Amino acid sequence: MLLYISVAASICLAGVTCYGEVMDENRTSYDDNRGERVVEGLRFKIAGDRKVERVDGDIETEGLDKYLKVKFDRLFNVLESIEERLSAVESRISDIQSSMEHLSEQVDYIKDEPQQQVQLEFR
Repeated sequence: MLLYISVAASICLAGVTCYGEVMDENRTSYDDNRGERVVEGLRFKIAGDRKVERVDGDIETEGLDKYLKVKFDRLFNVLESIEERLSAVESRISDIQSSMEHLSEQVDYIKDEPQQQVQLEFR
């Protein structure tokens, strides 16, 4: 059980450090990367990753719905990746627990039968 908790804590810490760009709790504002851009003489104060596009001959910033969709899609991809890694770790923990139970059964057998010579089997 302690092994499971420490692995889970490690995964959480890895998620915060590996995906710090997405889950950076020290960041004061998610508009910090906002800058000033000039496109065809028009000055825009927008986030650095937000697009400026031409719509029906007018130059305007990318719609907020499109911009947020890109942000949320990126976040969901990160969450899927974390979920896949967590699933793999849970599977590995299950394998380790199974091996520990098998080893525990062998140790119990040795305790019960001290006269017999038994060779431990590791998986």
